[in-house]
Amino acid sequence: MQLPTIDSLALFADFDGTLVDIAPTPDAIVVDSHLKTLLNRITDSTGKAFAIVTGRSLENIGQHLTEFPCPVAANHGGQWQFPGEETQHIPLDDNQLSAYQSAISQFAQQNALIFEMKPLGIAVHFRQHPECEAALDNFLASLEISANYKVIQGKAVRELKPALANKGNAIERFMKMPPFKGKTPVFFGDDVTDEDGFRFVNRAGGFSFKVGDGETSARHRLADPAQVKSFLTELIEQNSQ
Repeated sequence: MQLPTIDSLALFADFDGTLVDIAPTPDAIVVDSHLKTLLNRITDSTGKAFAIVTGRSLENIGQHLTEFPCPVAANHGGQWQFPGEETQHIPLDDNQLSAYQSAISQFAQQNALIFEMKPLGIAVHFRQHPECEAALDNFLASLEISANYKVIQGKAVRELKPALANKGNAIERFMKMPPFKGKTPVFFGDDVTDEDGFRFVNRAGGFSFKVGDGETSARHRLADPAQVKSFLTELIEQNSQ
């Protein structure tokens, strides 16, 4: 596989499981200085056409990537922000989300699961109690969830999010704006929630990379975050010679 020169690419990457190793809890991830240096090099090499596309909130991702200003699509694309600009988001119904909060929070507490309230949704993490997966799925299926929201499955997590929020829409939105517009999209992701992004990039004639094992619509595969970082480093160095 031969990618075009890096200055002609628009690069997008998921965060957990793609740029950093998945940790027992969301706050336990490690973002080392090597990764921050690499992300700055990517940003410079692409003419700032690099963005993080994550399920985390903007506030949370900012805490882990301090002093690294780049465009971010957060909450699975429900929010997005360019450095120095105001946060934008898809239309929301806060009353509906609040109606689910109490019941889901109570279930998580009763089963010692991690409940995470996000600006646009709710996540329940069960990595420390995998035996609760089926019970959690059955509980969420029992809720009367409106068509404006949907439950998605991730690695040891279930999330309730706006139906319009997905990573394919997020990448498509970025591709209509400078500095991404007119470039070839490349997306790296590891989870089921990244499949929308893979499908959009495939339709757009770009390059999609699944990180890790499992079925996927991505057309290429990398083993783990370490290989993602090695691949990106080689791409930068090949195009700087």
